Amino acid sequence: MKPSTNPLATATAATLTRVRRIEGQVHGISEMLRCDRPYDEILQQIWAARGALDALALAVVDVQTQREVALEGVPAAEIQRRLVASFGRLLRRSGDGPGQGSHGRPSVMGVEGVDEGGGT
Repeated sequence: MKPSTNPLATATAATLTRVRRIEGQVHGISEMLRCDRPYDEILQQIWAARGALDALALAVVDVQTQREVALEGVPAAEIQRRLVASFGRLLRRSGDGPGQGSHGRPSVMGVEGVDEGGGT
């Protein structure tokens, strides 16, 4: 099959490649857990996967907004409204409030008996 010269198709293919890489990272984390690797190595891979997911989110927004403008003629104001709503939901889920870690879970400092240095 001949490679696409359509920029949107190329961007979509690149986005799918990112997804496959993330799948590989998550599988690697699973293997590290099975092999009882040190927690610092596992956490490093988790942070790398989270970074890859963040980059994927931006790539999805880029490709989808290009598609909406180029192929579907969606007005810029509508795209902006939807993006702001989506990012608003994302920020609410991230648990930016005091004592909250990622996704609204208590942070280490929010857990009774654990100080900032990780001791008890």
